Amino acid sequence: MNNLVNIAIQTQQKNLASPAVFTLEQTGDGSGIATIRFESSADVDITLSNSQVFYSDSGATIPIGATWTVTSGALRTAYIKLSVASCTMTIADATLITGWGTSESDGWVSSTNAPKISGNLEAFTNLTQLMIYGNSTLTGDIATLSSTNTIRIHYANRTTYSTRAWSVVLAFIVVAESGYSWSVADISQCLIDLSSATWGGVKRVGLASPHSSMADTNQGGIWGDFNEGDSPSALATALKVLVKGKNVTISLNGITLPGETGDGSGFPAGFGDWWRS
Repeated sequence: MNNLVNIAIQTQQKNLASPAVFTLEQTGDGSGIATIRFESSADVDITLSNSQVFYSDSGATIPIGATWTVTSGALRTAYIKLSVASCTMTIADATLITGWGTSESDGWVSSTNAPKISGNLEAFTNLTQLMIYGNSTLTGDIATLSSTNTIRIHYANRTTYSTRAWSVVLAFIVVAESGYSWSVADISQCLIDLSSATWGGVKRVGLASPHSSMADTNQGGIWGDFNEGDSPSALATALKVLVKGKNVTISLNGITLPGETGDGSGFPAGFGDWWRS
């Protein structure tokens, strides 16, 4: 009877699992080695296809096998060197992954001749930290990562932003995606949402180049109208709350915040007086 109960429980857990599948591809001459780091709330299997294996050492000489079990309790590290043009990497249950890297250790590191990773991030609903710094083309709406408080994404990724209420304490969000940019609307909504969040730690938002320029000197534009009286937009109010109210460092493309005098750059005339008020 106990065996039947255990089988039923395992079957139910398997049915409730939320797998995530990524594609790994060789780059250059294929001689490079990628580093991958995950933390999980429970043991979770990650499997490579096409007879590829994970390695336990940075030189990729000691194979773990085609399946790497990320055991819970700490950040775990493995290494990948491909002997074929491409393969898939399947995470059996992405909801068990709580960290793809940490603020001290990037979750994906891949440089010249090392594998490139691509896939969608939205299955990581319990991810608290996302740190990607290497050959990668990741997609998905950052706003769906409902538990994430630390985000750094570099290289040629293709993420977007819709809207959400951030219920976690945020540390920093830096998205620098080569050859791709968030729209002015995406950036504006992100800042408006972030202005209502609780912040701690580093407190930084980096959405500078290559993202869309936020410069708009037109009265009545994205920053509001300061021609006759102050009518700041929701975006302007959010920026002021973040920088002056919550001491968050903000990097945006095309603007310089006002100093003790003047309007800074990228803002309409009169913005500076309102900013300092």
